[in-house]
Amino acid sequence: MPWFKGCFCGKKKKKKKPAISAPLHLLQKPDADNQNHAFRNKQFKKSRPCNVCHQPIHHQGSVCRVCKFVCHKTCETKHTNDASSRPISKPKQTMLTAVNNRKPSRSREHSMDLSYVTERIIALWFPPEVSAATFRQGQQQAAHMLHSKHGNSYMVFNLSEPRRAVRSQHERVRELGWPPDLAPPLERLCSVCKDIDFWLSGDSHRIAVLHAKGNRERIGVVVAAYLHYSNICCNADQALDRFAMKKFLDDKIGDLDQPSHRRYLDYFSGLLSRNIRINAAPLYLTHVTVLGSPSFDETEGSGCRAFLKIYEGLVPVYTSGIHTVNGDTKQFTVNVAGDRRRGLQLRGDILLKCYHRHFTNEASSSTSTSPTRSCSSPGDLIPPRELIFSCQFHTCAVADYTLSFTRQELDSAWNDLRFPLDGAVELHFSPNPEGVRFPPPAPTPAVPVDLSPDPVTRWDSYDHLLPDTDT
Repeated sequence: MPWFKGCFCGKKKKKKKPAISAPLHLLQKPDADNQNHAFRNKQFKKSRPCNVCHQPIHHQGSVCRVCKFVCHKTCETKHTNDASSRPISKPKQTMLTAVNNRKPSRSREHSMDLSYVTERIIALWFPPEVSAATFRQGQQQAAHMLHSKHGNSYMVFNLSEPRRAVRSQHERVRELGWPPDLAPPLERLCSVCKDIDFWLSGDSHRIAVLHAKGNRERIGVVVAAYLHYSNICCNADQALDRFAMKKFLDDKIGDLDQPSHRRYLDYFSGLLSRNIRINAAPLYLTHVTVLGSPSFDETEGSGCRAFLKIYEGLVPVYTSGIHTVNGDTKQFTVNVAGDRRRGLQLRGDILLKCYHRHFTNEASSSTSTSPTRSCSSPGDLIPPRELIFSCQFHTCAVADYTLSFTRQELDSAWNDLRFPLDGAVELHFSPNPEGVRFPPPAPTPAVPVDLSPDPVTRWDSYDHLLPDTDT
């Protein structure tokens, strides 16, 4: 990836292992003691994702007799060592109130927040529900304060959609935003860190202002990425700044909720430290397997009517038919390759979204023009479609032909009890477009597929960012 070579430095740093929550952790109370698993050997007829290393278990593995925790035989000691060295984290999936109490009280803030991350980095955040007049007034107040204290030596790095109110009040604005509810593209994450470092290194009096409206995690993921960047690419004189960034993340952001944010930070840190080898070759997706049956169909009591949408660089490249999944289904597979047996070529940032198609009349479906508008309109009793899960990944960090995501690694599903606690998603790739890697996932004939044209399934949400908005 030529765009990432400028971020590499000679100094190596050990990659921090991600914290993995086992199924038992989802059921424990926050004050429960750490428990050891009682493993036994088991032969798996179908591949399962390992809860420790997330690689597929093809034949023989280990399973806990109590909580059904699944892992490789070689991963038993890894999990035992990790569990004994750290306490069990509070389960975010089933203890939402506990998460809100543990996190900083950002959900109760309804006004502009301007905070110093370091002496030369400022965070300027606006809540999503702020009105247009309040937003413009806040920009005026922030511009007056910044200009009176720092003159023209500051630049605003806008991490949200482009906004006229921002550019009209600040002399220097760098547009670096990405769509809401998504992690920033890996190339964008690298360019943000390089732009901040280039601006600050030009003059010792320069100030970088990180601006965001909406989810505060936008600022958090950029500060965390720049912390990794400065750990490897900057000198020891910035140790105090790195300490200040860690304190800001603890006080203002807390743990990042969105799994894709954490995954992309792991990508970024691993690529910087060269613990992740860059895979420049494209991948060819042949099948997507969903383990478990999401319960989104209220008319049937359980199950769902699921369809997939795949984006490459936010450009839609694939839409599946509607799969009718009942509550007794253990898993279902979407044949992306189709009858042509040609894998879908993917390269770069990939977004996979799975929706549930509600039963609605044709009038409500034909009059709606976008999924966002139809789902948020107060006049619609039932939205035409509802997100089951989504996940983002980058092909440069995929080293195997099977990529697995547990429930805790799926956006939207990680805190939605309608998605099975032991559910997972597996993506099966082929090394070339013509050949399907043997053996392919078993078909699911009990899951009928509706391939008829449907305008709801063709809705695309990420064609481009809005060019200009007032709020």
